[in-house]
Amino acid sequence: MNELEFYSGPYAFYCHKSSWIAQIVEEKKFPSLDILHSSFDQYIIAFYWSTVTLLCTGYGDIHAYSPVEMFMSTLVQIVGTIFYSAILGDISATIQTSDSHRGQYKSRISDVVKFFKVYSVPEEAQMQVSSVYNISH
Repeated sequence: MNELEFYSGPYAFYCHKSSWIAQIVEEKKFPSLDILHSSFDQYIIAFYWSTVTLLCTGYGDIHAYSPVEMFMSTLVQIVGTIFYSAILGDISATIQTSDSHRGQYKSRISDVVKFFKVYSVPEEAQMQVSSVYNISH
């Protein structure tokens, strides 16, 4: 057989054994030029593994096979996490703001009720103020 077969995930690559690329892959003369197992590819694979594991995405039926797919998948996961975090942050800030406004309103209403008691405001005036601000005694 005059062809060299090598794999990257599910993909098979073929080249003639006398080609320069086949000599690099077979003889491992230049490890930095090893297309399938370079240090850069190993870093991409490690980063992909850590991202998928930490973000709880999982390794389902459809997953990345090549280093390029792993790199793009990692970018999409990180961007998705950032958007998801921003949306949840906005929702929690909205809830917190509405709670603080409600707390301020209740504090002011309780001050009004105390004022009624301390200064013996007539019942009719109390009812008028209560009806405007929906105060229940």
